[in-house]
Amino acid sequence: MILSSEQNALVQQIFTHFNPVQLHWLSGYISGKLDSTNITTSVSVVNSTHQAVEAPATLSAQLTILYGSQSGNSKKVAQQAFQLAQDSGFNARLLSMSDYKVANLKNETHLWLIVSTHGEGVPPAAAEELYDFLHSKKAPKLPNLHYAILALGDKSYINYCQTGIDFDTRLDALGAKRLVQRTDCDVNFADTAKQWLTSAHDTFAPLLFSADTAQPKAALSPQTATVASNAPLFDRNKPLTALVAQKIKLNARGSQKETYHLELSLEDSGLTYEPGDALGIYTHNPIATINAILQHTQFNPDTMVEVAGTTLSLQTALAQKLEITTLSRDVIERYNAHLQNTDLAALLANNQALAKYLYGRDVLDLLIEYPFTLSEQYFVDLLRSLAPRLYSISSSLEACPNEVHLTIAAVRYQHKQRQRLGSCSTFAADTLQINDTVQVFVEPNELFKLPNNPNTPIIMIGPGTGVAPFRAFMQQLEATETTTKSWLFFGDQHFTTDFLYQTEWQRHLKNGTLTRLDVAFSRDTEQKVYVQHKMLQHAAELFAWIEQGAHIYVCGDRVRMARDVQQTLVTIVQQQKNIDADDALQYVKQLRHQKRYLEDVY
Repeated sequence: MILSSEQNALVQQIFTHFNPVQLHWLSGYISGKLDSTNITTSVSVVNSTHQAVEAPATLSAQLTILYGSQSGNSKKVAQQAFQLAQDSGFNARLLSMSDYKVANLKNETHLWLIVSTHGEGVPPAAAEELYDFLHSKKAPKLPNLHYAILALGDKSYINYCQTGIDFDTRLDALGAKRLVQRTDCDVNFADTAKQWLTSAHDTFAPLLFSADTAQPKAALSPQTATVASNAPLFDRNKPLTALVAQKIKLNARGSQKETYHLELSLEDSGLTYEPGDALGIYTHNPIATINAILQHTQFNPDTMVEVAGTTLSLQTALAQKLEITTLSRDVIERYNAHLQNTDLAALLANNQALAKYLYGRDVLDLLIEYPFTLSEQYFVDLLRSLAPRLYSISSSLEACPNEVHLTIAAVRYQHKQRQRLGSCSTFAADTLQINDTVQVFVEPNELFKLPNNPNTPIIMIGPGTGVAPFRAFMQQLEATETTTKSWLFFGDQHFTTDFLYQTEWQRHLKNGTLTRLDVAFSRDTEQKVYVQHKMLQHAAELFAWIEQGAHIYVCGDRVRMARDVQQTLVTIVQQQKNIDADDALQYVKQLRHQKRYLEDVY
């Protein structure tokens, strides 16, 4: 006997403190420790034919990690999760939801689901097929599935993390077992995501064993897991300080709009990007908005306050660290926690009313409409951190080495007898000058790229500054001498003042990089004409391109333009195929699932 009677009694006593799956994990953990000291851990047993065979030290189960990402954040966290799983000896696989075969869901037993929410509760394009499948009558019962969900979102939206909430609710309804409570992450998600990874890892570890070694390895934390060697040189947490090399106002005199072309130098930085990616800019708030807040509150701008562990003046905090040009639910919640105003409480309880209230308002509106005496420190504690703004890149690195270009429209509007200013757009318009520096990082967008097949036709729909990524597309095609059919729909207010990059489009038409250009200038005619009207005018040819395999790209305003473009496309399909509206909608949804209908909307 290997153990003495005393040792055996001790082991039996220990067993009473653990459940069966924990004992499985402990057995493998001990085996891993013994392996590190070169002690053999296999055990011989006798089968029914009395032949000695080696018993496996543990069982093996597969962990599937699915991510649904729009800007890349969910993918980053999922890659960290996968690295942690591999380093811990789990039999794990990592997939984008867009690459996942939904029919396989009924066979899954262990799932980590990491998903972002796009805008007001909308699933990212990569998650649409799985989301629709789970919410359809085709969704199977999932009694054998154990899952954990990490939801990424932005508290400035009413339906914060709604996609993750919907996945969680639906999986639970289908009988799946939630082993870790869902965690919802705001824009600064790194620390919260780490905590979730630790919890998910430790909870699933007893159930998961390495398929390669047939025994689990010692658990690792996210902090000790191996870091991927292909980590970018610069990112949101370590931005590049870039020089402003050029700044040009694109609108002609007399325009009601104010659009700027910025060129930033990437000289010797090693920073790279691809057409379709976005550039994040760390902005400063408008001085006029800061002064209005200080005047209303009578705060001393030199008062020292603490923000995220750093002590600085209130003036600096409002300029560089805190969100003041937009108002969000979480700020109102924190404000009303002390004010206890019944009207605000009712507003927070009604999403529709809250969305209407928030539209166009900033932090000063809240202070004016619901007066409350508060200190400087309490005020800054109410506010959100100033988030970087993302802009679609309007250049190709192939065509513009060591440079990145942006197309930014200044946001200025009147609301309640006061001018409102966009934070980053007016920072670019009013503050940034040639030879100034700005902190930037690239935000990859894998779902808005030129087709892998260079012969695939492309249809680009981008009114206003939505044309930015299509300028990058044309530069890329020209620089790489790629010849494919390309069609651009562009719209703005006036032909004479607002035809952004007009001479470039004409050059691309002349040299054949751009096959066709249709424009809509809404204020040049008595009846307003938009890009969707131009699509309808050329419905037959547009549908013919789609049937030939064309990829459709849409960039710009989510709320109206993108919605109208999709509905127009459904109408075109319905007319050209002579089918009903529901079938036409399914046709367009299938284009999305095939990654042939791609949006970069905001």
